Amino acid sequence: MNDNFNANGRVIYRGPSMLDGQRIVVVATGFTKKSNNDKTGNMIQTWILLEDVSPADAVNSGADSSVCGDCKHRGEVVSLDGKSKNINRSCYVTIWQAPRNVWESYHRGIYQKATLEELADLCAGFHVRIGSYGDPAAVPTYIWSEATGKAPGFTGYTHQWRTAPRELAQWCMASADTVAEYWEAKKLGYRIFRVATDDFIITGSESRCPASKEMGNKTDCQTCGACAGLAVASRDKVIKVHGSAAKINAAVNRLAA
Repeated sequence: MNDNFNANGRVIYRGPSMLDGQRIVVVATGFTKKSNNDKTGNMIQTWILLEDVSPADAVNSGADSSVCGDCKHRGEVVSLDGKSKNINRSCYVTIWQAPRNVWESYHRGIYQKATLEELADLCAGFHVRIGSYGDPAAVPTYIWSEATGKAPGFTGYTHQWRTAPRELAQWCMASADTVAEYWEAKKLGYRIFRVATDDFIITGSESRCPASKEMGNKTDCQTCGACAGLAVASRDKVIKVHGSAAKINAAVNRLAA
């Protein structure tokens, strides 16, 4: 690898979003530096980003729909003093941290492009987190097929389960925010990961996420490996809504509306 490149990250896709055709880029990080995410554990992180719009500008303008689709946790874009601004965002991702850093690093040209032919070998031996930011449905499924082909495990979640290609269920859990959505996604053939904002009643074949606070953080996502879509035979998972107080309140209020 060229000494000017950062070996910790590679560009694994650059092309149109499968959601709306806008230009996006996917950067995988964690090849030489361990992730510091205690919940997920040491996994390759994949960042799905608009190529020419910073994550913050995308969120504040609504352009993030190119990478996040119609996810209700994106928040609302309003006009304040003549400027667009996002309010009531309940997404757990803090965009001005890792997504911003990865996007800026990409524009400095420090990530080498990985070819499709080398992608499986590149990720071999690593657990892969599909969509650390952004919805996996924005990316061609062949990218996830190759990235996980030789990986010992992976996790993936999509809020686009109503409209995404059905084969995405092989890698991703359907992200459900209500019991009604749980059963709707179940009928479409997905395994489910539900965020509960109610009295936390177990639904269907659910079991509580063992990496959650309410379960005492018994393990991490890398070790558990249950959220790998149809690739593993395991019960659906449910977790209590979490994050900052503001994000929890925004999520509860939005889903109750």
